[in-house]
Amino acid sequence: MEELKRQREVQERANETITAQLEQLVLTAPRSEVPSPPPDIPPAAPESASPSREPRLPPPERFSGEESGCGPFLTQCSLIFELQPSSFPTDRSRIAYLMTVMSGRALTWASAVWEQKSPVCARLEDFTAELKRVFGPPGSDRISSRGLFRLRQGTRTVGEYSIEFRTLAANSSWCHVSLYDAFAQGLSGEIKDELAARELPRDINSLIDVATRIDNRVENGRVPVAREALGLLVFVFLRSVPQGAISTA
Repeated sequence: MEELKRQREVQERANETITAQLEQLVLTAPRSEVPSPPPDIPPAAPESASPSREPRLPPPERFSGEESGCGPFLTQCSLIFELQPSSFPTDRSRIAYLMTVMSGRALTWASAVWEQKSPVCARLEDFTAELKRVFGPPGSDRISSRGLFRLRQGTRTVGEYSIEFRTLAANSSWCHVSLYDAFAQGLSGEIKDELAARELPRDINSLIDVATRIDNRVENGRVPVAREALGLLVFVFLRSVPQGAISTA
């Protein structure tokens, strides 16, 4: 029994020695850096669809105050504002752009009303109305109305006649009924005769289409008739000339 007790004590002391040595190794061993976890990276936001790039239109020809150029100038600028809305978000920015493409007396006038902080510089509609009043042709509506009264097809095709008619109509304040009657009245007698045998269209665009088709058909029929008439004239001429009067070279 004594021997077993002694062996147990020796074993316990050996275990304690081993445990102490292990603890010493742990304490003296170099500590390795434990990598810190990477910071949380927020998920990438879905890429928003980039706005479609607005077309970059060339600036209009500078407006210096000519009566005939006022309307086309404002039309070109309105197209730029329509196609590039983000570049001109306010009325003031649009008015400022109009001034940058002016010159001569038009720019002199615009600079004066801008510097005086005139009320017309607050709204684009008021500014363009004043610009038309100052530089536009006087009584343009009356001029167009007189032109519509006098306009006739004459020897032109219906297509050529309708282009001039539509241009004058765009600058007039006539109603659709008046424009319809004026266009029909200006057609050539040959076209009006053809239309008289038909049921008339309800609107002016349909009337122009029908008149154009009639004109094309009539025009195509004129060529063979003209050639036949020319041949008949040549035949009559040759029959009227005595034999032997026409010598061959």
